[in-house]
Amino acid sequence: MSIELVDTARLEFALSMSVHQLFVPTFIGVMFMAAILQTLYLKQGDLDYQKGVRLLVSLMSPVFFLLMITGIATPPIGEDWAVFEQVSHAMLGEQSKTMLGLCALITISSSALALWGWRWFSDKVMTVILWIVPFACTIGEAPAIILNGWMQHPVGSEVNSELSVTLISAFEYLTNPMGTQRIYHFFSGALLVGASVLATLSAFYIVKNKAEFATKWLKVSSIVGFILTLSSVISGDIHGREVHQTQPMKLAQIEALWETQQSGAHLVLAALPNMERESNDFELAIPNVLGWMLNGTEDKPVLGIKDLRDQAEERILRGLDANASNDDKAYAQLVLKHTNNMANATSEDVKAAAQDTVNNVPLLFWAFRAMVGGGIILLCLYGYMAYRSLYNKTISSSVITLTLAVYPIAIISYLSGWIVSEVGRQPWVIYEILPTFLGAGDFIGETTHGFSSVELLTIYAISIPIAIVRWFFVVRRYN
Repeated sequence: MSIELVDTARLEFALSMSVHQLFVPTFIGVMFMAAILQTLYLKQGDLDYQKGVRLLVSLMSPVFFLLMITGIATPPIGEDWAVFEQVSHAMLGEQSKTMLGLCALITISSSALALWGWRWFSDKVMTVILWIVPFACTIGEAPAIILNGWMQHPVGSEVNSELSVTLISAFEYLTNPMGTQRIYHFFSGALLVGASVLATLSAFYIVKNKAEFATKWLKVSSIVGFILTLSSVISGDIHGREVHQTQPMKLAQIEALWETQQSGAHLVLAALPNMERESNDFELAIPNVLGWMLNGTEDKPVLGIKDLRDQAEERILRGLDANASNDDKAYAQLVLKHTNNMANATSEDVKAAAQDTVNNVPLLFWAFRAMVGGGIILLCLYGYMAYRSLYNKTISSSVITLTLAVYPIAIISYLSGWIVSEVGRQPWVIYEILPTFLGAGDFIGETTHGFSSVELLTIYAISIPIAIVRWFFVVRRYN
């Protein structure tokens, strides 16, 4: 297996999915806000709310096509990641493809009706359709999110003697906290992105021409945004506790904890992690807070990167033994990145494989803080504006100007969360069962399948500017 080709396949998949994920939460969240404004229009008869609905729906038409384009451009999983697909489909069965296809059909059809059904359906019918879309899209994403949660924490399954995975409990698979919590966190985050789009647009129109209709939109987006930010913070905290229990190495890396802290672990606010020295060149921390946040007590230790790496080395050594358990043998496959034969693995191969469980600590550390920091900024800003709006108090021009940045903050925070999730579980495509480099395809002809990185960038360089031009004219038309 060519590690270079595997890395190329990873880059292409990451590039395609990152761009795709840029528009998924935007579409879901904006359609949710459109549903709220449409409901307010029906109840109050205020044409300013209807104007907001038409603006949001018009903006989402290019996004719909971008989602289609980026979805088509995604490299084929069944070819570039053939081993992983064989494992997951062997476990889940052929019906998983049928379910994914049905979910995609429901998502696309309901979205199309919401975008272009206005000439055929009444306002009441369109209200129902608008409310269906964000939930239908989330249901459409749910099978993939549940599968991703299982990849992070493969409960309800076991490794057989051939080091393949079989499903032993569909209930455990479907109710896996790493999956169910991700759906909740994904939905909250996506809706928050939508509220941020409306807030940014509202601030733009207020700054530009003091539009009264935008003041009404800002009130709605501020209240909804505050509720959703609070929901995202709560779901993120719950998810973080689950990560501590199931993926301690990821937790240690996002907190830049090189050494195990026996009690009262410090909460590191800022640091400069040094991968070579395996320490932090600079650190600003609050004593005895992290242990309490994770465990509800200061007494339990929080394992550090070095000790977790040593544990990985010990487990690899156990897995190389002929009498090892299937789980340990699967774990020991990490040495195959450094040797062609597990039986001939040297101590250097084992140490190198254990070192592979340590990722880019600075990236994970700061991506996590970008996610959390963005959430804190939005919580404070939305809370302030919601309070002022509910009591009919004027919001200062400086705060309105700051609100122009809430959409970029929300989307950066959202994407940073995915970076933490996906980079943090490496080197596993199925955690502690299937290493990423072994989950790839055969790469016939010594090349990856689907669009190359250059082709993907070319597609985006053509399609995204077209969408931006369309957005410019839509925003200008509703000015």
